[in-house]
Amino acid sequence: MARRPVLQCGLLILFLVVFWYGYVPIHELIHAGACLLCGGAVEELAIDSRYGGAWLAKIFPFVVADSDYAGQLTRFSVPNGVAFAFVDLAPYALSLFGVTLLEVSRRHGSAALFSMGFLLAFAPVISVTGDYYEAASQLTSHVATSLDSDLPCGVLVSDDVFRLMNDLRESGTTGPTTVIFLVLGLLASVDLVLVTFALQVIIADRLVAETDKPQIKRIPKINLV
Repeated sequence: MARRPVLQCGLLILFLVVFWYGYVPIHELIHAGACLLCGGAVEELAIDSRYGGAWLAKIFPFVVADSDYAGQLTRFSVPNGVAFAFVDLAPYALSLFGVTLLEVSRRHGSAALFSMGFLLAFAPVISVTGDYYEAASQLTSHVATSLDSDLPCGVLVSDDVFRLMNDLRESGTTGPTTVIFLVLGLLASVDLVLVTFALQVIIADRLVAETDKPQIKRIPKINLV
């Protein structure tokens, strides 16, 4: 009996690792697909070779198997800031079904579904300072540069807040305007993550409620004549 929880925990970790290595390239390819969908152009999508970058480079001409991150859309163009934000957030459409998978896994006792649901449900959290911030910064950076004409266009746009802070410090661009709107961008990023969680719960509630509806059994007609 004591071995069963240990086995289940091991399976959860195993499935989580497996799904993570599959999720990363899918996530990055959705970024690229969203860019093309909104009329943009993709020149380079960097995916680390550990996540299949070398193999994907043989299929997609814009993929390179070299990245400072697990994956990153490094060279691309979009028509406007709204399209940029769409590209940032598109992969998290998968996360909308995270809570649903967690509930299904609870009902069926599935370690695989739990790991997949956990990964999708909480993927937005690890992207608060990444994709979600970059989406929010499309607005905050625009407002900041409108208020301070000395700031370069897109000064606060980044998919890595920590790298951005370091770049701002090195360039000496750490005035009150940049600091205030950097913080506002982070707060907006957190709000977007909370909205994603709320949508997950709403979708799970609707989908699970549908499965909970009692099935009406039709009584076959009996011909008495």
